[in-house]
Amino acid sequence: MKDVIMTVLQAVLIAAIPVIVGFICRYLWAKKEALETDEAFGEFSFILAQAMEAVTTAVQYVCQTYVDGLKQSGKFTVENQKKAFQMAYDKACLIMTQEAKDFIKEVYGSLSAWLTAQIEAQVREQKISPIIESGTNPCGFLAGEPAETEDDAEGDHEHPPDDPWDEV
Repeated sequence: MKDVIMTVLQAVLIAAIPVIVGFICRYLWAKKEALETDEAFGEFSFILAQAMEAVTTAVQYVCQTYVDGLKQSGKFTVENQKKAFQMAYDKACLIMTQEAKDFIKEVYGSLSAWLTAQIEAQVREQKISPIIESGTNPCGFLAGEPAETEDDAEGDHEHPPDDPWDEV
């Protein structure tokens, strides 16, 4: 009787162990892939956050060093607004890491179009926030066609057409 129980137990274990090991391996593999996906998402989020910070910094820089002075002197013309946009575009390209530029080109297709849209959004944000808080509009300039940069020389994307911003 003891031999029969041992033989049955041995047969069950021999059949069950590969199935259990298979389930464990699939579970561990799925966990590994989930962690890799989370890590990749975290890395992409970090790169995109760095790029957004470069745009924010560039717009704030241009607003403080160029736009504010022109507005105070009453010389903030459409031409100066386009120049301010180009300054912000160039500064953002300078601040942004090559890794971020490559990522944006790969994901969005065009660094120029992405930067233009983000600069416009950031200018809008900076124009609206002070108006809400103080009733004044300290920053605002027009997006134009950015000058060609080294990244554009490859011809992998086109510049967006002129799209002047309306004053708020």
